[in-house]
Amino acid sequence: MRQRLLVLALVLGSGLIAETPVLARDHNRPLPAVAVGSQYDTTHVYVAPQDVDAFVASFIATFGGQSTKQVHATVTPTPSLTSSQLIQTPAGTVSLFGFTTPIPHPFGAERTGYLVTDMATAVKAAKAAGADVLVDPFPDPIGRDAVIQWPGGVNMQIYWHTTKPVYSAFQTVPENRVYVSAARADAFVKDFLRFSHGRIVSDDKAAPGVEIGRAGETYRRIRLESTFGKLTVLVSDGHLPFPYGAEVTGYEVRDLGATLDKATAAGVKVLTGPYRSDGRDATVVQFPGGYVAEIHAPQTTGELPKLAPTPEYGPITHADIQTWADAWNSHDIDKVMALFAPDVIIHQPSNPKPLDMAGVHGFFSMIFNAYPDFHVEVTDAVVDGLKGVSVERVTGTWSGSYTDPATGKTMPGNGRKFDHPGVMVLTYRPDHKIKEVYIYWDRLTVDQQLGVPAE
Repeated sequence: MRQRLLVLALVLGSGLIAETPVLARDHNRPLPAVAVGSQYDTTHVYVAPQDVDAFVASFIATFGGQSTKQVHATVTPTPSLTSSQLIQTPAGTVSLFGFTTPIPHPFGAERTGYLVTDMATAVKAAKAAGADVLVDPFPDPIGRDAVIQWPGGVNMQIYWHTTKPVYSAFQTVPENRVYVSAARADAFVKDFLRFSHGRIVSDDKAAPGVEIGRAGETYRRIRLESTFGKLTVLVSDGHLPFPYGAEVTGYEVRDLGATLDKATAAGVKVLTGPYRSDGRDATVVQFPGGYVAEIHAPQTTGELPKLAPTPEYGPITHADIQTWADAWNSHDIDKVMALFAPDVIIHQPSNPKPLDMAGVHGFFSMIFNAYPDFHVEVTDAVVDGLKGVSVERVTGTWSGSYTDPATGKTMPGNGRKFDHPGVMVLTYRPDHKIKEVYIYWDRLTVDQQLGVPAE
């Protein structure tokens, strides 16, 4: 008995039992502010390596902005390799990853990266506010990172840069869209607001269900704001039709219709809407690579934007081959460019390396100038699934200047004509956008017809 009393006395003296009331007092103590600013917060997007360039092109085409140079690095505390780049737009920033190795757990599930003023202080504050630390702080190529989790299973990454970044403020601040259960919503809001020093902008317990794909019903929607930016909590019972719950960020734009026109032209698919609710015109879209996002604009007084018909998905037909020829014969470079996926690659004999989207525009604009009557006649065609072969007769007159892409030498037109056969092997995406072209023709014959001296 005396031994038990002695052990109890030692435990009490060590402060182990007294720890609980200390934590309770700490829970009410103000926490340090660690947020830097919304322009430093990034949505983490993971896509397959082969989809990286298409995603970048479509995201910038939709929102404007630019991307940093792509690098390959290890950005996790255990061995892995990914391409990494930062896409900065006036409406939001994306940290883009294209892992070429398996992605270590729990990376890929964190939705947002928040820049903090000090890593140790931020981790301590997050834990005091009720967050769990899933990944302890670790170094990456430009600073330090940690992954935390809030009530409701919401994962976020916090990061700190060795060299202080300086980014321009957003034109419109994006919102982090968080889906949580009714049982954990209040706990999430309380803990996150304590950590972020934020405030509740609105708490609508009967928000229109159309916002989560359940028209005619209501649900609870909570909007928060802090130095980190905007965050919308969508309280869900989990009965969500796709794509709701898959979108992690909402982007505000000034003109929804104009934005969707740019997006769809760049290969972005409209999944829902547009719909009108809570002073917004909104829709949900999917970018190449699978990233799902919400886009909204201030509600207009007129009708909702009218979308062009969604392209049919499936095997190509001979009509696609004729569309290809018609575009060239229009001599309208924009019509030609509209045929291509953002990541198109064209293998053209005159060029020392394959052409990308920018190279296609420059080279073929020059071709239209050099040969104003350039004409393609499809003499035969074979289509199979998403691949087509166009057998063509190509004619024209050399009337304008031509710049040889291999040598950079520019030669004036001489009025001579060419008439030669050619073959185009076209590979399409399921949405009938062309992603790769192989062009075959007899350059020696054409040079002889045009009087170009042999090299």
